[in-house]
Amino acid sequence: MKKILLINLMALLLAFSATVEAAHKHTRRQAIDKDFANDVFAEICSRDIAFPEIVMSQAILETGWFRNHYLMSRNNLFAFKKEKYLDFVTWQRSVEYYKEWQSKNLPPNEKDYYQFLIRIKYATDGYIHHVRKIHWSQSCPSKQDNTPENSGMSNPTN
Repeated sequence: MKKILLINLMALLLAFSATVEAAHKHTRRQAIDKDFANDVFAEICSRDIAFPEIVMSQAILETGWFRNHYLMSRNNLFAFKKEKYLDFVTWQRSVEYYKEWQSKNLPPNEKDYYQFLIRIKYATDGYIHHVRKIHWSQSCPSKQDNTPENSGMSNPTN
């Protein structure tokens, strides 16, 4: 009887240990690198990509908040593929590629980027639904905000 109790206790401890380890791995996987996300958004803004908040939401969705190993190891923030997923030398090149793609495909004066994505078959309604659920709260600084007096740098003449 003691032997059976001991075996059951050991099995219970082993199961508990495995559960704790799995929870710990899940927590580590869930960590979001906010600095990296901010860097990606800054790059989107610096490239003057239209509808930058939506584009950022696309990058977040495609990469699972930049945690998808398969896409991130390819520096492919937007899951671009031809016959297979594209590999980029840097993640910045992926953003540049998005800008090039957008420049070729986005009509001037487009008002509804979501409908544009559906119209050109980049996205389905389901995809748009998921992109809309992501709330990226930052906006690109306006061009006048990048002047020295608005950059947070002190003006030496004051």
